[in-house]
Amino acid sequence: MAKYLLKRIGTMIIVIIIVSLATFFLTNLVPGDIVYTVAGSDEIDDAMYDRIYHELNLDKSTIERYLIWVRNALKGDFGMSYAYSKPVWELIKARIPTTLYISIMSIVLSVPIGVVFGMITAVFRKKWPDTVFTMIANVLNCLPQFWIAILLMYIFCLKLKWLPSMGFGFPAKVGWPKFIQTSIMPIICGSLNAIAGFTRQTRTSMLEVIRQDYIRTARAKGISERKVYFKHMMKNGLIPIITVLGGRLAHILGGSMIIENIFSIPGMGVLARTSVEGKDIPTLQAIVLITTLVSCAAYILTDIAYVVVDPRISLSESGD
Repeated sequence: MAKYLLKRIGTMIIVIIIVSLATFFLTNLVPGDIVYTVAGSDEIDDAMYDRIYHELNLDKSTIERYLIWVRNALKGDFGMSYAYSKPVWELIKARIPTTLYISIMSIVLSVPIGVVFGMITAVFRKKWPDTVFTMIANVLNCLPQFWIAILLMYIFCLKLKWLPSMGFGFPAKVGWPKFIQTSIMPIICGSLNAIAGFTRQTRTSMLEVIRQDYIRTARAKGISERKVYFKHMMKNGLIPIITVLGGRLAHILGGSMIIENIFSIPGMGVLARTSVEGKDIPTLQAIVLITTLVSCAAYILTDIAYVVVDPRISLSESGD
């Protein structure tokens, strides 16, 4: 297992290097003079222009600037934000908990609901529950998150006036009632597509398991249907679900950035948008790099969970 994990970590490092290279060189192709962006005005004298030009290492080659950026990033120094005039890490550190909270809670909500719906569709295959839940999953899978967010705002904010339309804060800042109210719509919005995905995946897995010989043997022994479903089918049918958890978390992490902008939540998504709009290159580079790191880590944790759930699987063998 250690050998496999080292191989996966090595692959993760290669992915991060490729992403960092692509991000750095693409952001440096942004049109316009970045010196004027940092200065905040086009009307600066030559002395100030030269000073900023030198501070940004623009007098060095692109490769040299990339190596300097990587060296500083490894120390946790992503530079100064052009838009906020603050260290980039301070901006990200204040927003990461919000984005991770929405993403993780969306997963926590979507997994059990998706699994239950998937089991229902598999057990009642070709019957009305299968038709209803499969149709709901297909519809949810097609709906874009921004449309779902706008619909939720229209229903719960404008019509029913039950929930606030924007903002978010943890209990320490806004109290538990406000925290719960501002969490409901973003988490629901982030969960619906994931529920559809887990429902479809669970249905497929369960239909494969239900045809296995040991299920027929269990029924022939007189074991109750409930025990067959929950002890035999679920235990073996949920293993493939774990493989999609890492990808689903990465998907929700990216989707949460759309959700944050719609609900005006001060997370990584809003910071990424303002970075693009303000040509805040250091902040944008750091956001892409950290998002990639979190996504890669999610895939590795998924592999570990795969072995914990089913000890018969050997990571060392799969790695070979």
